[in-house]
Amino acid sequence: MEPLGILINSSPMIGEKTGIGFYVYNLCRELEQHPEIELTYSHRSQEESSLSGIGIEDLDNLLKKISKPLKIKFGNYYPASVAATTYNFFLYPLVALHRRRIKKEIKSGKLQIYHETRHSILPDFKKQLAKIRLVADIHDLSPITHPQWHLKEHVREVNRSIPQLLAADHIITKSNYVRQEIIERFNVNPDKITAIPNAAGGAYRQFSGTELEQAKSHVATFTDGRPFLLYVGTIEPRKNIITLIDAFCHLSETYDGDLLLAGGYGWLYQDILDHAEQTGLHNRIRFLGYARDETIHALFNLCDLFVYPSWYEGFGMPALEAMSCGAVPVVSDCSSLPEVVQDGGAFFDPNSSDDLASTILSLLNDQQRLIALKKRASEISKQYQWPDIAQRVINIYKKVCT
Repeated sequence: MEPLGILINSSPMIGEKTGIGFYVYNLCRELEQHPEIELTYSHRSQEESSLSGIGIEDLDNLLKKISKPLKIKFGNYYPASVAATTYNFFLYPLVALHRRRIKKEIKSGKLQIYHETRHSILPDFKKQLAKIRLVADIHDLSPITHPQWHLKEHVREVNRSIPQLLAADHIITKSNYVRQEIIERFNVNPDKITAIPNAAGGAYRQFSGTELEQAKSHVATFTDGRPFLLYVGTIEPRKNIITLIDAFCHLSETYDGDLLLAGGYGWLYQDILDHAEQTGLHNRIRFLGYARDETIHALFNLCDLFVYPSWYEGFGMPALEAMSCGAVPVVSDCSSLPEVVQDGGAFFDPNSSDDLASTILSLLNDQQRLIALKKRASEISKQYQWPDIAQRVINIYKKVCT
């Protein structure tokens, strides 16, 4: 039997990965192991796209290196939409879609499914959808339900694209929360939407013994050997970081530790940095910027608690990664987070910094409960496995082709 030909939008894997990038990377890595699937990537690899010695990753890193100091200098006045357009202008020739070859393979029937992993169909393939099945990931609806959290250009793009994604042969969400949102908001047939969760990457696990000592040494520059609470995620308004900072202020006299925030600077991040500065605790509130997996892995293993105050998550990957490392997550009691964390963490009202502070303090003062939650968090994290997730995606591929 001939393998199913799958064209997948691989663009989220380019450059510094966030949630969707890690999802696509881990999913593709697993799908490659299945002989009944033959993957075709929408974008060329670093080596294939190399031009005069510069490849995708090289150029992406160069553009990010140029933009980072400009972001810091201009703050909220940084022209994000212009920067995004410039980035795409330079990067597009190197990530050039294999237009002729892919379209020829669609026409010949070699490719049966296009898997859209982002929020909009790649323009090069919109005309080809009549000849191919469409499986679409809808990670969350926040650009539609809460447009104030996103760039206007992104909101417009999602609103333009959502009708086509909803018309897909099958829709995949990362949580039942988003699945139900789509059903209720757009009156979509529940039978054509499947919730398939994410999983943590293979490296995320709990350290012990020598590994813990090595982890302490690796992050000593950030921690100075002090205890700390940890946040991992983009620095932007949707993540509700100001509430976390205010909660830390409430705790600062009773908690002899720091607050570390690891993540790239997103939209309107300057207000968050300014708020931290105004607390007078800026020496104990540390923004680490985008950190590599090795660093995040060490921080998860060493933190007193992982705190994720986000207003809205389609899944909430950092919470699961923290649990995989034995960290106890303290998360908002809204959107998909209770579904992911289950009874392996603590919950709080994201509208209340007082509630967050008291939740953290009660955990820190109850070592017996903390130990029990660490064990339970680790157990729950093992329910999420990439081989199982990949197989469920393959089952959907087969379903839409029958």
